Amino acid sequence: MQCSEIQNYFADYLKEGLDASMLAEFSQHLKECPACSAELESLTDVWVKLGPVPPGESASLDMSVRFRNSVEEYKQRFNFTPFWKRRTVHFTVAAAVLMLLVSVVMVRSPFRDSSPPAVVESVDGSLSRTWGGQTDSIHAADSISLGDVLRSDGGSASLALPDGSRIEMRTRSELFLESADDGIRIRLNSGGVIVNAAKQRSGHLYVQTRDFTVSVVGTVFFVNAEETGSRVAVIEGEVHVQQGATTRKLRAGEQVSTNPVMESQPVGTEISWSRHAEAHMALLEQSAAVAAGMAPQRNDPAQRLEFELASVKRNTDNGQTDGSPRRSGDLVMMHNTQPYSIIFYAYGLTHSYQMEGYVRLPEGWNWYDIDARTPTGATDDQVRLMFQSLLVDRFQLQVHRETKEIAEYQLIIAKGKPKLQPSSESPMTVTIDGSPGKPIIQPPGTCSISLWREGSHLVCHAATIDKIVSSLSGQLRAPVVDRTGLTGTYDLNTRYIPDDRRLDADAEPGPSLAQALEDELGLKLEKGKGPIEVIVIDHIEKPSEN
Repeated sequence: MQCSEIQNYFADYLKEGLDASMLAEFSQHLKECPACSAELESLTDVWVKLGPVPPGESASLDMSVRFRNSVEEYKQRFNFTPFWKRRTVHFTVAAAVLMLLVSVVMVRSPFRDSSPPAVVESVDGSLSRTWGGQTDSIHAADSISLGDVLRSDGGSASLALPDGSRIEMRTRSELFLESADDGIRIRLNSGGVIVNAAKQRSGHLYVQTRDFTVSVVGTVFFVNAEETGSRVAVIEGEVHVQQGATTRKLRAGEQVSTNPVMESQPVGTEISWSRHAEAHMALLEQSAAVAAGMAPQRNDPAQRLEFELASVKRNTDNGQTDGSPRRSGDLVMMHNTQPYSIIFYAYGLTHSYQMEGYVRLPEGWNWYDIDARTPTGATDDQVRLMFQSLLVDRFQLQVHRETKEIAEYQLIIAKGKPKLQPSSESPMTVTIDGSPGKPIIQPPGTCSISLWREGSHLVCHAATIDKIVSSLSGQLRAPVVDRTGLTGTYDLNTRYIPDDRRLDADAEPGPSLAQALEDELGLKLEKGKGPIEVIVIDHIEKPSEN
């Protein structure tokens, strides 16, 4: 079953309305799909908090015993103070089934370890919590559950998440936490927050108002939700702000509001209420200084990184093609290369879908040799910025960045267990079907795709799942997001017929890439959409040579 089909059965599952065969398939999908497990977990919290047993509905003694047993097992495993110690819970048949489910899915959630979803770190004034129609006061060190509506009155408050993130609430702010498909979401109903998001091991941290959604993987920013609209500004790092179908990236010092009538306020004014305002401002100034020094500005030589000397000439020997520079001390060489490859390297791109607007070069364009000298001790990141400056000066390159919603794939574990082979210590030699050449010796920690008449072969040796995913992204020409949770290194040689070759009348028989992954490796590709930043080429000219 696909996720969309499984989600149609959520309500029936909660009400024990599934027959035995459907229940088995439903449960198996939950074990293999963290996204569906997280979504059902959110529904579980709401269901359990509904309150008293409806008139005429009786509780099952057998299910109550199973419920209590699962509670004790959960407490021992997670050392967690459950909500029923501070709330009245009626052990209905549905609630019993729900808790058995929660004790399973909580293990898989990246934000559920030995800690509650959040803990109150400090309170200046008063902080109240509303749950199940009741409201009480909470204090420092109190635990917060998903769905608890928090309101700060007469002062600010601070919350700590298990991953190390911090949430500062301005006075008269209201929010609650909930699970997201790939992380956790802060729902800001009103007021303002400053979020210091820790680097996420997987997934994202989100802040959502009624106007937009802010997603991050690790940064510092603030969000205000007002009557006239919402505003977000970045103190350090960057965030993605999605409003309707539009996604925009903000970097340190930048801010945006959803209503043009909202006047832009200095960041210092916006965060002056924070007890850490001075530290936040120092962080903002540092981020701004770094950004000014790293961004190549053609009209401001003081803010550019450039090669000390650089030569651009047409290639005449048709020798080795360099896709990235070779370095020898302070010398940098990139021979027999096209502008496409230079742009690719200079902007740190890894896949073709990250660039738009670059068309095939007209007649008269050539392959080029670039020889340059860097200042002593230049880092690889600085060399990339120097190539950006060279592209502006010699190729008249003009680009801009956009965030677009494009097709992507999620790599998950198919039904059953993954079939990947753990890597061997000995060198890996692979004979490709139909290859006229010698067997391929695959270096450890790498993947490659070989194309022959009998089909393509994805070959990896001692490769992490990240390496495998990167190779799949290149072949599919779309982002692939790892949702397998696999952490080992693997050897594989998977044969498949690329989709563009399957259309040929004389194409060799064989599985598609998706089918080969599922049959041979026990992995599955699920289609979806997601935001990605792309470099858009606005203008480029033939280079001036010397």
